[in-house]
Amino acid sequence: DKGEYQQLLEEWTEVKALQALEKFEQEQLDEIRAEAEHVGPFARKPKEKKPSTGKSSLDNFMNFFENINYSDPNYFDESGELFLDPNMVVIPGPYGPEWPYVIEPIEFEIGQAKVTITIEDENAKMPLTWAITADKNVGRLATDSLRTFCEWMQMDSFQMDDLYAQLEDIAEHKKFTIVLKPITSKQTVTVKPPPASKTSSRSRVIRRPTTSTIVRQTRPAIAHTADFARLLHSSMLDLEKLAKPISATGDRHESALKYLALWGSQRININTAPRHVLEAAFTFGGYPTQIADEVIRRRKEKPFKTIDDLSSEIYGYSDAIRKATPYLTIRSAFFSIKVTVSCGSAKTTSVATIVKSEKEIQRIAMITER
Repeated sequence: DKGEYQQLLEEWTEVKALQALEKFEQEQLDEIRAEAEHVGPFARKPKEKKPSTGKSSLDNFMNFFENINYSDPNYFDESGELFLDPNMVVIPGPYGPEWPYVIEPIEFEIGQAKVTITIEDENAKMPLTWAITADKNVGRLATDSLRTFCEWMQMDSFQMDDLYAQLEDIAEHKKFTIVLKPITSKQTVTVKPPPASKTSSRSRVIRRPTTSTIVRQTRPAIAHTADFARLLHSSMLDLEKLAKPISATGDRHESALKYLALWGSQRININTAPRHVLEAAFTFGGYPTQIADEVIRRRKEKPFKTIDDLSSEIYGYSDAIRKATPYLTIRSAFFSIKVTVSCGSAKTTSVATIVKSEKEIQRIAMITER
């Protein structure tokens, strides 16, 4: 919370101050030793000094306070002590690219065009397809899961009801199943006869009958995800409302849409999903807050290698974890690759979603905007 964060900033500032003082004292000792080496009959040849920047490590630390306006009461609390602005203190970590990026964004230029490539971890997001499950046994739990997510995103009851209504319309076209199977469909193909012909001897017209043939078509299991990708990116879902910024932040990028998986992914990665997505997943088994706490605490030390590790390490909630297991994974496989090219006022963006299994990669869908 705010108080804990303020305490963390103060503690970190104290640590930096001690480190700066220790370094400053060491610099002073080094200078004394250097001067002693150049005095007396056995003095060493003076070394060439590097150009000085004119500032010691202590000076660099004190620069932290140079921009403070001491006449501004906003910098001080009621007791008159200096108030640390979070924007003025940098705390190291977390390490690696910013969530949900898999790698740091790649930027380069081709002629006058600027190209940016980003890769996002879709298994770190909340699958919106959970709410339109075909499994009647978990229908209520799926609704509770989505509600948990929406409440975290500060959505009111009207916004939730509107989202539920849109998902019901999508469910009429296709419902979600956690286990994907190949899609087999039947299609009747009518074969028209060739034009009637006449015999040369009797000038009799020969007519051939129309025939119908039933053809079976089989689509791979991955086709389910492509179907959901099309439905969730269609006009049936109001993405503009989901992109509305959270009221507490006002940041358009900090919205429900940022944390939603719209490409047909089935599971969330417990090693990369944020807290509210974890809680939404563990709603299927119960005790979502307690289990999410343990997952976050333990994965800081080391990532989970198997779902069985999750059950054995958090053994007090084994039954609840077992019920949520179908919706969990420990390794991300769904990724969205976004390529943006801009040149002057012209700009175009293409987003492709892929599923990666070992060295095999399958493309799910691609959307291009200009």
